[in-house]
Amino acid sequence: MSTSYKERLYENYLAGHLVPRKGEASLASLEARAARWDKTIRRFLPSDRSAKIADLGCGYGALVWWLQREGYTNACGVDLSAELVEQGRRLGVANLHQGDLADFLRTQGGESDLLVARDLFEHLPKSQLIDVLALCRAALKPGAALLIQVPNGESPLAGRIIYGDYTHETAFTQSSIGQVLRAAGFGSVTCHPVRPVVYGIRSALRAMVWRMIEAAIILAIVAEMGPVHPIVTQNLLVVARNTAPTR
Repeated sequence: MSTSYKERLYENYLAGHLVPRKGEASLASLEARAARWDKTIRRFLPSDRSAKIADLGCGYGALVWWLQREGYTNACGVDLSAELVEQGRRLGVANLHQGDLADFLRTQGGESDLLVARDLFEHLPKSQLIDVLALCRAALKPGAALLIQVPNGESPLAGRIIYGDYTHETAFTQSSIGQVLRAAGFGSVTCHPVRPVVYGIRSALRAMVWRMIEAAIILAIVAEMGPVHPIVTQNLLVVARNTAPTR
């Protein structure tokens, strides 16, 4: 049987896609990325450092490394790519698992306190997405959360993300991500923008310029559509909780 185009791309995903975009995988790169998560993801983490957290599609484990450094002893990651998992292990990241996402989720038994899926669901065919989301919900404790980052189809700059990886299948809006999450049984869905993170003077200037551009884009949308609440950053950050669906 011939190898699919996705299998061929994933076989060399690190060197063929990630390194040209983000640089070599190293301890220095783990440290650099940790600063961003400290400002964007920390507020969604459980207070209990023994919480069971899994990073789905973890790559070489950069987020898992940060979580473990922050004292989350039960943080782990899973990725289909043996290449990426092996790279993470070479960097000393513990609790990385290579394997199928659905198989991993079925082993969790409703005991997970937080699942993180950054830049993952845009890779899945639409025909599989709701089933995988339902497995995520089943893996979570009651009231626990699935934290998602996906390309935002409502952004005028969305093409950079959607078409930046040939393995991407789709993008989402606040409406469509809520639609599929509710179909999978999640009862609470909230969406947040992913704005530039401020580290110093240069990034503060970037953030200020973006805020002005963002306001202009939102004004144009509201002028056409009325009192809507658009999010126009290139990515969406979504929190879906395993609670009873609202009527």
